[in-house]
Amino acid sequence: MWKSTHKAKAVASGTNSWDNVRSINKVIVAMGTKTEISSKGGGTLFKNATGSGSTLEAHCLPVYVGLTFTLNDTTIPGPTDDEVRNAISFVDFNTRQKSTLIDILPSGATTEFLQEYYEPQSSETLSVLSDSGTDVYDHNLEFNLYAIGSAGEESQIALNIAFTLGDGSMGYFWTGNSQTPQAYLPLNIVPQKKYSMVDVGSVDHGIETIDDNGATNFYYMDSIGKDSQDISYALITFRINGITYNGYRFNFYKFSEIQNLLNGGGYLPENIKQSKENTTYNFSKQEFLISYANRNNYGYLLTAIQFGKDSTFCASCAYNNGDSLTQCGDVMVGQNFNINTGEFLCFHFSIAYRNTTDDYQDHGGPYNITFTDNYNNKIPAQLQFNGKVSLVMM
Repeated sequence: MWKSTHKAKAVASGTNSWDNVRSINKVIVAMGTKTEISSKGGGTLFKNATGSGSTLEAHCLPVYVGLTFTLNDTTIPGPTDDEVRNAISFVDFNTRQKSTLIDILPSGATTEFLQEYYEPQSSETLSVLSDSGTDVYDHNLEFNLYAIGSAGEESQIALNIAFTLGDGSMGYFWTGNSQTPQAYLPLNIVPQKKYSMVDVGSVDHGIETIDDNGATNFYYMDSIGKDSQDISYALITFRINGITYNGYRFNFYKFSEIQNLLNGGGYLPENIKQSKENTTYNFSKQEFLISYANRNNYGYLLTAIQFGKDSTFCASCAYNNGDSLTQCGDVMVGQNFNINTGEFLCFHFSIAYRNTTDDYQDHGGPYNITFTDNYNNKIPAQLQFNGKVSLVMM
């Protein structure tokens, strides 16, 4: 990936900025940015692209290219950053063919999943880090690369620089095999990351469940004076734990629409207990308010429901009135607590009302949900409710 000097065929000065370029003086290709170059000897991409063009979503690597050219005449400017960027393509180190492993992220595509990652492969030949981290380059360019090859593939990615000279002919430099300098970045592609559930406090990387049944300030506000009993509740948090994976931290980033989501604000029904016994307590709809920190731009996601100064979770409960569900109160948790970025929270409650109506409905479940982590890996799962909320990997 790295620094060297390059001697190419001299080009006479002319009116074209590239005519003033004699050779590559020094060059670097590295994972990272122009302000922070990674110390890793390569980079890894997850194979998880969806969509195309401006709708493309994919894990992508930040790649830094630093270039300084030797000019024929230092009093005349060489090519601009834009001209250099447009001249660069990424090619195979050995063949000089356009890389079939990676491509540059299309214009307009999201950079939400721009993340450094490196998972070494046993057969990989790594670059040796030079003193390039302290070098200064005339052109400091950043590229976002995503995987187009297959999981398991690996390659050394070099630069090909192709440009038009003043007389209309083409000029070329490249930094691959047999060239001086050789500047390249070893890359490999891995499948989408898989997750499993782990216990809180586990030394293993995975998804943990925090069950807080001791939330304070829990209360029920009766709207219609319906006699009630047996209120139960829980605050359940799911999150990817803080154990790093290959030295990198992962977290939930967003989640898909959930089957049977109600009210557009994050309510899920569970069951209305079926009963033929009149004048007995029958369970109303159990509801789940779901919230996701810092992700309020999807309509059905909430950062929190605000009541006054404190963050308060609230859900409306209902009983079956024969043909429909009738709202009869609100359940709130007014505890001061934080939802941290990357956490998925369920507020679960159930309540029983004295009711003479038969044939309570069953709203079923479980509910399919797909999480996306900060590397765009999809995590298919089910929310299951058997007296408590649980998350099951699919």
